[in-house]
Amino acid sequence: MRTEVPAAEAWAVVKTVVASHLDERGRRPAMPETAVFRRVATDVLRQTRGQFAVMESVIGLYPAIARLPERLFDVVVLRFVLGYPTGQVAAIMGLEEGTVRSHVHHARGKLSRELGCGDPDGRRTP
Repeated sequence: MRTEVPAAEAWAVVKTVVASHLDERGRRPAMPETAVFRRVATDVLRQTRGQFAVMESVIGLYPAIARLPERLFDVVVLRFVLGYPTGQVAAIMGLEEGTVRSHVHHARGKLSRELGCGDPDGRRTP
C-alpha cells in the first residue's frame, strides 16, 4: 500500500501469482477457452438465430486477444472481458485514461487486422 499506485502493484502481483501457479502445475492460461465459453453461452441464450456465427467469431477473437502484447492484453481483458470502465482500468494499471484509450485503439487495430475484419473505423481491408 506504500507504492505510488497500489492497484497497479496488485494487478502485477495477481498476474505473477496466477502465472506461477499455472507454471507449477504444467498448465497454460485458459483465458481464451473460458472467455469463449462464457461469451458463447451468454449469446446463445439470448439469441435463437446465428448461434454458429457467434461461436465462430468469438472462438477466433479470444485466442487473438491472448496473442496481444502484454499491455494491450491487460487493457482488453480489464476493459472488455471484465467490463471495467476506462477510468478504473487506468487506476488498476497505473496509467492515464488517455493511455488506456490509446491501448484500446491499438488493440482493436491489431485484432481487426488479425481477424481480417477491416480496420476499427469500419473500413474493410482489401
